[in-house]
Amino acid sequence: MNTSSATVTVHLMRHGEVHNPDRIVYGRLPNYHLSETGQKMVRLSAEEFKRRAEAGANIVHLVCSPLTRTRESAAPIEELLGLVAQPDERVIEAGNYFEGLHVNKQELLG
Repeated sequence: MNTSSATVTVHLMRHGEVHNPDRIVYGRLPNYHLSETGQKMVRLSAEEFKRRAEAGANIVHLVCSPLTRTRESAAPIEELLGLVAQPDERVIEAGNYFEGLHVNKQELLG
């Protein structure tokens, strides 16, 4: 009988801010890239993961959806932790009825 227990921590991180000047609900649409701010956001997250790894966290696996913005979000983590992101369709964003539509705050507020 094995009485030892292991603790596994799973970190979930959403992609950084997306460059979307036309305010499109992009959902699963391809080719939406991170904005400059989004790139800074994911770099800070990657630096935090590196800090945790240097403090003893055993970060061993990185998964992202195959969408452009998530691949770009994983890149700094790959770089700083020496991991290779594994794209996986199972973590892609849920479908959305409004995908591809233009969002206008004034229209929504009526």
